[in-house]
Amino acid sequence: ALSALSNLKDKNVSGVVAYSSGNHAQGVSKAAQIFDMHAIIVMPEDAPQNKIDKTIANGAEVVFYKRHIESREEIAKKIANDKEYPLVKPFDNVDIIAGQGSFGLEACEYFIQNNISPDIVLSCTSGGGLVAGTSIAFKHYFPDVQIYPVEPLTCNDTEISLKNRTRTRLKTHQNTICDALEVEIPGEITFPINLQNCTAGISVTDEEVCTA
Repeated sequence: ALSALSNLKDKNVSGVVAYSSGNHAQGVSKAAQIFDMHAIIVMPEDAPQNKIDKTIANGAEVVFYKRHIESREEIAKKIANDKEYPLVKPFDNVDIIAGQGSFGLEACEYFIQNNISPDIVLSCTSGGGLVAGTSIAFKHYFPDVQIYPVEPLTCNDTEISLKNRTRTRLKTHQNTICDALEVEIPGEITFPINLQNCTAGISVTDEEVCTA
């Protein structure tokens, strides 16, 4: 979020719109606070209360929607058009992917400094921004590393899409305790990166998440 909003601030943008179940919401709201920008965040009404509270505490205006019933994208697009603010998507945004990639750089620096050559990288995955950015860094420094996006079994759109080698939308909606990862289809920008850099997807049950 800092990566995306810093570039927008350079263009004298005074406010932004984003949609998120909580993590991107907190990131955008904090970045907006740092850069003195107005943030409007579209969040599901069943988002964890602590994520809602932190987003509001960062000064953002929160607009709620009904998850799996209303389209958060359409609501956010309308607000962005009305306010003439840019829409900062949670993963399908090159500046967001670049910012996420900074984590990959830090991890690679750690491995290089400690003379470790990683064999496998596992990355929590929703729309694919984190694994896309991370995979670019890892493939640069460790071309032979195998990268696996990891998702909840009930929201494994990336696993299915990688198997089909094309973006595939999930046909059913099932809840998971991984509320921040409930995405129906991988991003248009993120998926081609992940198709090139990732070995395959992995999905896990909620029980396995709790055990981990």
